[in-house]
Amino acid sequence: MRPVDPWEELADLVLYNLEDWLREVMAMEPKVSSSLVTLTAARGVAGNIVESFVMRRDQALRGLRVIDGLVRRLPAHLRCVYRLRYVERLTRKEVAERVHCDIRTVDKRLGIIRGRVAARLRSMEAESCADFIQVLCRFCAGFGVAGRSGRA
Repeated sequence: MRPVDPWEELADLVLYNLEDWLREVMAMEPKVSSSLVTLTAARGVAGNIVESFVMRRDQALRGLRVIDGLVRRLPAHLRCVYRLRYVERLTRKEVAERVHCDIRTVDKRLGIIRGRVAARLRSMEAESCADFIQVLCRFCAGFGVAGRSGRA
């Protein structure tokens, strides 16, 4: 079994929550440029509530739009798996049944998606979205998920 990449765990958290977070941030009318938004993180297929965190609305929107753009540009077969697993919260087995392939293929596709998002999150540290990554990493540090430079 390969070691868990903390950036992939962070990617998983973002993927499970991406659409909900985007909806929350977009629905909030900013009063000033530094308006704060509270985002609740659900983890996994069951959608168990983990905790909430606060970040500036503009930081959240900028970071979430980057990841949303990446997801929208995925090839159709990967976008389909993303939607079924992370949005509809189906199990891996249910996804496999829906896309008519075996579970290993679903796992490979999920790994590709997670890997691409993890790579993008990692690269965002050095870009205009660094604040977004820092807030996510601080939030996730208590759960053994990625910190800056991949530290748990």
